[in-house]
Amino acid sequence: MDYQAKYRVKATCGNCQLVCWKTRKEREYNYELLTTSGEVIQDQGLGFKVVKS
Repeated sequence: MDYQAKYRVKATCGNCQLVCWKTRKEREYNYELLTTSGEVIQDQGLGFKVVKS
């Protein structure tokens, strides 16, 4: 295996860190929050707000 293949890093969104908790019940709850809470958008005044999807 060459050096580049051995040390290649695949970047991800990091959402798995938000979902992965100790118990299955906590993971299911966190996944539900992640998939149903909406999205954060930047408004014209350079602020941020959550918009339900």
